[in-house]
Amino acid sequence: MNASSYTVNNTSTVITAIAPRHPLTGLPLVAGAVSLAVVTTTSGTCTTTYDYIAETPGLCTISSISPTSGFTLGGTVVTVTGTNFYGFSGPNAVAFDGVAASTYTVNTSSTVIIATAPRHPLTGALVTGLVPFRVTTSVGTCSTNYTYLFAPATSTGVCGDQFFFPSPATGATGTFAYCMEGAGTARVRVYNVIGDIVARLEDAKAMGPQLSTLNTARLAPGVYLYILERDYGDGNVVRSPVKKFVVKH
Repeated sequence: MNASSYTVNNTSTVITAIAPRHPLTGLPLVAGAVSLAVVTTTSGTCTTTYDYIAETPGLCTISSISPTSGFTLGGTVVTVTGTNFYGFSGPNAVAFDGVAASTYTVNTSSTVIIATAPRHPLTGALVTGLVPFRVTTSVGTCSTNYTYLFAPATSTGVCGDQFFFPSPATGATGTFAYCMEGAGTARVRVYNVIGDIVARLEDAKAMGPQLSTLNTARLAPGVYLYILERDYGDGNVVRSPVKKFVVKH
């Protein structure tokens, strides 16, 4: 394995290198003596021995989860940042409300999990609400909250009405929920009550239920109107009726 990074001094007598994870991927982490080799283009290869020391894994921590909400139909891809995401334990090591993530991956430094939220619940009528997101490792658990929302589409994928939440928006952000009938560009225009445009959002989106986040911290308290446009290309633009939401700080 290559060193994570290295430098050589001007006289070519000192190498400063950062050891990579051992092994580079997978579990368990492996302690023990390994060969440390330096390969040059002029004088061949020189080697010595380097020892990887076993370390007691620390308790995992979660510093952020993004997005903090997704649709009850599942499929929302969530990025979780923290520490000590290794030594996962059991089939529900990464779980939403006790149900295993549909898929998940962990980066090589064990600090980022990318997980796909499952349907909520897995069977039966869809249920919204605040649920625990939990990571379980060999030394304990860490958790945060995740919110399931009704999707602006039916369980068979038929698009329904769009909405804004929460309203009133009392925090730093609010979210537009809507459905794309095909891949395209979603545009949201936000106006104050006298008709001045105060915010614009534009994002390329895939087919299906979607979310777009608005920075409401920069908006004064009051009532706002918005129009959603879904541009599918070749002049096929669907413009939704004017809707409103409230900001209250």
